[in-house]
Amino acid sequence: ALYGLRWALAAVIALAVSLLFLVFGQTLAWGGFRGGWAGLLLPALSVLVYGGLMAFLSAALPRGEAWVALGMFLPTFFPRVLPFLESGLNPAGYRLLLFLLPPQWAYQEVYQGLVTGSPAWAPAAYVAGYGLFWLGLGALLVRVREWA
Repeated sequence: ALYGLRWALAAVIALAVSLLFLVFGQTLAWGGFRGGWAGLLLPALSVLVYGGLMAFLSAALPRGEAWVALGMFLPTFFPRVLPFLESGLNPAGYRLLLFLLPPQWAYQEVYQGLVTGSPAWAPAAYVAGYGLFWLGLGALLVRVREWA
């Protein structure tokens, strides 16, 4: 219950900061709030993905979970890393790597859907499922660890 409360509090704070950024950013950039609330979809998905990953990693690793999460986030800044890894790994290893890394391709499709005005619900569901999978696995590890 304590870990769940801490996770929920962190999620609410992250979404509140995103909301403030959305409203004030649009007001400063365009002189008013014109973009709509759909701009909160990507921050909400990010809370699920990275919150789920951190929940799992903090339950699975005694130390260093932040460094592992940072390592999983770095390919988003260096998109050429994945094709380089694809050439160096066998196909099964590369598929496993793509499963473990956050689904940036799906984020991109959600973003493009928001820009064009036609939401991409299938990629959004995939991203949400990815985050919920890791969050659930982290909760399961905490539950099992509690009784060990």
